[in-house]
Amino acid sequence: MQNKRCMLALLLVMWVPVGDIFAQGMTGSEPMMIPRVDSTFYIEPVQKRPWTALGEVVFLNVLVNRFNKWPRQWIQGDAAFACVTWDSWQANIKHGPEWDWNSFQINWIGHPYQGAAYYNSARSLGMNFWTSAPYAFFGSLTWEYFGETHPPSGNDLVTTTLGGIFLGETLHRLSDQILDDRSAGSGRVWREIFAALVNPVRGFNRLVGGEARQQRRYINHMRAPMQSMLSFGGHFSREAAGTDSVKSAPTINFGLIYGDAFEERDSSFKPFDLFALSSWLRITKTAENTRSFLNAYGYGILWGKQLNYTDRPKHVAGIFHHLDYINNEAINIGAMTLAGGLLSDFQFTDALRLQTSLHAGPIVLGGANSEYVDPAEGSDDPGDTRDYIMGPGVSGKLDLLLQHKKFGNIIVRAAHWTIKGVDSVRGTERLNIVNSRIMFPIWNTLHLGVEHTYYRRRANYEEDRFVDIRKELNDFKAVISFVFN
Repeated sequence: MQNKRCMLALLLVMWVPVGDIFAQGMTGSEPMMIPRVDSTFYIEPVQKRPWTALGEVVFLNVLVNRFNKWPRQWIQGDAAFACVTWDSWQANIKHGPEWDWNSFQINWIGHPYQGAAYYNSARSLGMNFWTSAPYAFFGSLTWEYFGETHPPSGNDLVTTTLGGIFLGETLHRLSDQILDDRSAGSGRVWREIFAALVNPVRGFNRLVGGEARQQRRYINHMRAPMQSMLSFGGHFSREAAGTDSVKSAPTINFGLIYGDAFEERDSSFKPFDLFALSSWLRITKTAENTRSFLNAYGYGILWGKQLNYTDRPKHVAGIFHHLDYINNEAINIGAMTLAGGLLSDFQFTDALRLQTSLHAGPIVLGGANSEYVDPAEGSDDPGDTRDYIMGPGVSGKLDLLLQHKKFGNIIVRAAHWTIKGVDSVRGTERLNIVNSRIMFPIWNTLHLGVEHTYYRRRANYEEDRFVDIRKELNDFKAVISFVFN
């Protein structure tokens, strides 16, 4: 079981986003399943070092600033945005926050990952979820005002903070699944390496602080049930109104769920006792180039309570933190959402089971593609390529998982986002996804699956007499999947 956790974490590293390395566009869908959690573990308290964590956040900002300056100076001969001075700091303080013009993947993947590093500076040095969260905000705030010559970005304060908290806690708990302070020798070395790949800041702190070499008679790390699915297959898109046709392409899907919502417990759920992550990678070759499209989304519980009406838990009500990053030929979505949710479990027979997950709530900040945003109007930096609106909104999601021990699973997911642009362009984007997947068990952990995803976009803009934009896309996938429990 421990070896399986190491392998699953290593696979997850393939999907950890780092800055701006992904080309735009993606497709596909990996169904969310309902997480499980085990509350019966003991963790030895770690000495809290809040000032060390604060210094580490400042050090990270200095490190990123120097990294931005020197490689870009050597390669492109232009790194003016990283040449900060007292004058640039004073100018940023006087100017105040604005909407930036960074690309979609920088704002919705790169900044959350940077925020996760700030968060884990505190989380790995003894702070809990709530006391680590302000470090993500502090790191973002100091970066925006003092890390670049550009004016501070208000939207980055949101995505770096909320996205950093989400990714930071999930990476912290996943690294806990790998680490084992009882181990020694080469096995211990590999565990420390894999955990550091998942959570680099924690790996650094464990190495410097001596925890990477300390041996105990007990694990001293959180353990929870995990389920994961790794799929390989082919992706096919059918042209629909308003989109270009797309040829077939290989695809890799990865899904992970953490915790058990329906295991009986006496206390309420703590932040991220339950969470789910999902991502898929598609590689498309065109006449011009080869493009790699990555997608990732997930949700984690912030607070929840089991509702017990029978001899076993069947419902969990709670508040959830959602992170969405979807980008394909029809729609682009980036969203940070706080939603109320209800997870339910219905056992019809010994073999047949239905699980449902219903979520709805406000989008704190979202982004959606728009033909009415012109990057040339917003920034003179060639690296700034924003072609999407940003603003608040609402979101709703429904997941259905019908399981049969002999015949396999049917998974249906429907999601809706409404995002109101309040930055450079006034308009409303309404985006919908309906995903269906059938999985047939073949042997042991091996499954075959077929999947269809329907994307629909409708938009209205005041810029052009309330123009009505409609786009649709149909995706199909055939995959072979490996399911691990």
